[in-house]
Amino acid sequence: MVFKHKLTIFSVLLGTGIILSATTVVLSAQTTQQIDNLLQKLKSNQLVERESAAWALGGFKAPRSIGALIETLADSSPSVRRVSAWALGEIGDARSINALADSLRDTDPTVRSAAVWALLKIKDKKVLNHLAKALNDKNLSVRCDIINALGELRYQEAAKYLIPYLKDSNALVRSFTARALGKISANISEIHLISTLNDKEETVRNDAAWALGEIKGPNSVKPLIKLLKDSSILVAGTAAASLGNIKNENAVKPLLDLILDKNTDIYISVNALRALGNIKSNIAVSPLLANLNNKDNKLKTEMIKVLGILKDKKAVPVLIDLLIDENIEIRTETARALGNIRDTNAIPPLISSLNDADMQEKAVYVEALRNITRQSFGINHNDWKHWWEENKLWYGH
Repeated sequence: MVFKHKLTIFSVLLGTGIILSATTVVLSAQTTQQIDNLLQKLKSNQLVERESAAWALGGFKAPRSIGALIETLADSSPSVRRVSAWALGEIGDARSINALADSLRDTDPTVRSAAVWALLKIKDKKVLNHLAKALNDKNLSVRCDIINALGELRYQEAAKYLIPYLKDSNALVRSFTARALGKISANISEIHLISTLNDKEETVRNDAAWALGEIKGPNSVKPLIKLLKDSSILVAGTAAASLGNIKNENAVKPLLDLILDKNTDIYISVNALRALGNIKSNIAVSPLLANLNNKDNKLKTEMIKVLGILKDKKAVPVLIDLLIDENIEIRTETARALGNIRDTNAIPPLISSLNDADMQEKAVYVEALRNITRQSFGINHNDWKHWWEENKLWYGH
């Protein structure tokens, strides 16, 4: 079948964001012929033509163009070499690995970065050693790209290559390394990341704290609890979130202390509350209930969410009182919490709340009632009220 295919190609310098040209190529005939034409253009004397052809071949993702694109990795123009590396990454064939590995030694750093990206796209374990050998790249941006790629690949074996870079003289490298180790989540990284919590740079401590939350090792709990008092709000908040990921009950009291301290920044308090929700320890219920009315609406809403997650029925009377709060977010979050707890004592007040609520609120109340009763009467207050009068004895009321 013969057809016309119009392809607009933007020739962009990868890694620089500089647009060289925009060329419209009209290709007539079957896809095979189109690719043949593009392969010929890779040999053109015109730089823009070679570059545009490489872009288009990457778009087609045709394995038959691999050989020609590999040859183009030796082009005299860095931009053509860069786009060729990108195109091979788009095709994603393991046959390109060795050639792209050679491009990790290209004289142009943006070509090396494109090769890193392409090897990452191929997602073959064979790329691991090639990337590891290139970790000492003299260009900071390329080095960080390699570290990031090793993290994205998530091969446990990569951790041993990355760990030494937690002590790199450059803070950006240390930060990228911590984050990559978190993505890999290898247990051997834990002790090294714990040491990195003492780094002088805020971003490095923050990324190390995040990484420990991904690894979820038991040895991280005490160091992360200590980090809750870090001078950086960002770091302390991340430490709280990571403790929530690890889900160790030893973190409950320190997290509660943070939440109940009126001087704690709201970002830290919110992260600490969400951590309590992840840990799911009922130790938190009584302290939260005792302080529910001492916090601003944002924190009160987060506390209600946690109480709904914990599903402790002793929270029900306090939550029922909040159904008449003047703040709509508090009322609706309270209804959701009551729906999660599923205590039948919440049925009458939820039905009453339907009477004066707007449509948005009614939907939340109905969902809560449905969770508790397994009944569905829509948003009509009278239908729910009538059903309750007929069935409340079955619920012990």
